[in-house]
Amino acid sequence: MIFRLLSLILVVGLVATTTTAITSAESEPALSSSAVMDLQDDRAADREAIRAHIDSIFQAFIKKDAAALRATHAENWLGYLEGSREMIKGVAGYMDWNQVDPKSPYGMKSYKMREFDMIFKGDAAFVCFVSDIESITPNGPSQRALRICDFYTKDNGKWIQSGSDTALHPESLELRLGALRPLPDQMKKSLSSVIRFGLYGNIHFQLLIFPLCLGALSAFSVNSFSGSACKSNERILDRHPGGLFLPGKNSPQSSGLCFWSTLQAIMMHEAKSMN
Repeated sequence: MIFRLLSLILVVGLVATTTTAITSAESEPALSSSAVMDLQDDRAADREAIRAHIDSIFQAFIKKDAAALRATHAENWLGYLEGSREMIKGVAGYMDWNQVDPKSPYGMKSYKMREFDMIFKGDAAFVCFVSDIESITPNGPSQRALRICDFYTKDNGKWIQSGSDTALHPESLELRLGALRPLPDQMKKSLSSVIRFGLYGNIHFQLLIFPLCLGALSAFSVNSFSGSACKSNERILDRHPGGLFLPGKNSPQSSGLCFWSTLQAIMMHEAKSMN
């Protein structure tokens, strides 16, 4: 009898507790998406501070101020930069990649932001934006757009960039893929020798060497401008100035067209020299 009484009391207590919990949950509705955005909008001061910090990074590039640039990045910075194939670790790696030289006549001249926004989680912020950049390169003025995602953290009350993923915007990538690239002098000389040999009617050249030449030149045009040997496309332009041209990287269709136009130019030149 006592056991049944205790069981009844336990059941009644459990039901009462469950009912109270359900009622409490129903009385506190979940935050709507607009409410979440309102909480984000309450970070106006933080938004302004981070935007000003990013502007100071761009100004450091324009002024070629290596000390100011280094001070805007955390010691344990982590991320990828334009053209990097591997992860860059630490502020030392960041500075080594960018190579800011106050004596260089080349570099960033101006920038303009678009699609700028950010979200917060405590003392961390994720910032996304696109920046249109004008630079001076060995081949003259250059314009490109960068698509950037920065990771910011607050350290001792101040925001600092702790990571980033920086890449060429698809708009600029499409333009660069269709751009022409110069053919190095050594390859022009080698190709000229091969074509000259073929113009004398050597059957082995026509059946074997010429197709191999076509494949080699096409492979060169696709792979030589992949960025593995250079830290920026501007340096590629600097290393291969003047002369005949190759198309932009990763463009097999353009490579074939470029080969034939290059071949035609060399054949015309050799034909004139033979006459």
